[in-house]
Amino acid sequence: MKERVKFGCRIFLSAHEPFQNIIQRAQFCEKQGFDSVLIDDHLLYGTGDAAAPEPFTILAAIATGTRRIRVGIAVTDMVRRHPAIIAQTLATLSNQFPRRVFLGLGAGDPMNQTPFGFSAEHRVGRLEEGLKIIRQLWNSSIEKPQNYKGQFFSLNNAYLQAGQEKQPVPSIYLAAFGPRMLRLAGEAGDGWIPHCHTPSTYKMDLDTIIGSAHNAGRDFGAFRSSYYTLSSISKNRAEADRNVDRSQRKPSGTDLGEDSISKGAERDNPEDRRGNSRVRRLQHRDPRNGRGLHRTDRGLSEGWLQRVHADLCPERRTLVLRKSTVPDTTLLQQGAQILIRLYRKIKHG
Repeated sequence: MKERVKFGCRIFLSAHEPFQNIIQRAQFCEKQGFDSVLIDDHLLYGTGDAAAPEPFTILAAIATGTRRIRVGIAVTDMVRRHPAIIAQTLATLSNQFPRRVFLGLGAGDPMNQTPFGFSAEHRVGRLEEGLKIIRQLWNSSIEKPQNYKGQFFSLNNAYLQAGQEKQPVPSIYLAAFGPRMLRLAGEAGDGWIPHCHTPSTYKMDLDTIIGSAHNAGRDFGAFRSSYYTLSSISKNRAEADRNVDRSQRKPSGTDLGEDSISKGAERDNPEDRRGNSRVRRLQHRDPRNGRGLHRTDRGLSEGWLQRVHADLCPERRTLVLRKSTVPDTTLLQQGAQILIRLYRKIKHG
């Protein structure tokens, strides 16, 4: 039996606005039928228009202020955060909000690493090891201490006491783009949350993930493939296009995938340069050629969604929308409803 497409929305806090606004955005998304909300993990954005508060604290506040919507990070990394702390934090949140929390992991963005003295070297290697440690610690107890010896992290009779055994392990989505990260998603991830794709390039990378999962002897049936895309909801086409262009030019590598274009990942594995080159080509593509959903025009939105629906093969899909601006509430409500209604109309004929 096929599962319906699920919709998520990335929400944020702009500079100089009250903290309560991000809670209200999550409540708005829940009321309009979104299945999940996601927030970034940034120390800085490179622009004075954005705020960058601590994300796991925000997740707890959002989950407290809502009733059912799922909440997650998209995404954090193992350069700035130790995997044991991530494991403890997610276990704590999962006990407070059962079955509502998920985790996004990527190699990270040097823009949020090097200014603070974190090395951008070996980012993918740290992610590979950190992912193993998170899963080991979620399976640990005082009776089952864990050991691990890696190049970057180690465990020595370590265990958590955060109640992790009381709840199912939260799903882990990987922001994978290069070949090495795609293989890791198939081998060890519960889902995939990429950005910067056309339907054809998405299917090509998804095939790599499926092949990796099969080679690892994993059942791909439970894997959740998603897509993180830009939506610009405006009253006229020119304004919508300006919002898309402005968002794509902001100095933030995370808009292109957490493991995508920085040289740190290339030093980890020269093979990833091919994937990075494709990101750069797509970065300069006209956003109207499939990179995002912009304005509420039925023909344009339906055409893009139709191609996605035809090309993506797994039954478990999630579409994550990232707003480029904060339009008035009525307009945002209309846009959200149209996007959801369009896809469900296409899916069910």
